[in-house]
Amino acid sequence: MSLRSLLPFVTLLALVVALPAFPCSGNPNCGCNKKASAAAADPKPAPACDGKCDHAACAKATAAAPADGSKVVELTVTDKGFEPASVKVAKGVPLKLVVTRKTDHTCAKQIVVKDYGINTELPLNKAVEVTLTPKAAGSIRYACSMNMIAGVLVVE
Repeated sequence: MSLRSLLPFVTLLALVVALPAFPCSGNPNCGCNKKASAAAADPKPAPACDGKCDHAACAKATAAAPADGSKVVELTVTDKGFEPASVKVAKGVPLKLVVTRKTDHTCAKQIVVKDYGINTELPLNKAVEVTLTPKAAGSIRYACSMNMIAGVLVVE
């Protein structure tokens, strides 16, 4: 192997080492404590991220509350499933899930929240609002109609 063939790898290594760490709120479980380039390559938040960091996907998972006191959470259906797959919410606070299906390559063409009697169609590339109010601490599972692709609302 010649020195010339190693040049791209050495250049990449120098860039990665020189990049600053993502500024995070200090949550040790947050996946944003990575180098900026690694976080940019992996936009999916860590399951325990507190949403106060600069990671774009984390910010979507922890949205600001609108004037009516409800919480809005944006979910996207991709080839990987529901993203983010886990979202923290508060017991008793009305919740608006804004779900946008971005792929036609999965069975997630509906969102089903069995415990709340919700079964809503997800048209391709159109945002759909699903509302519910978590009643008790624990977890609320949402899934496709075949119950194969799923996510969870962690109620605190």
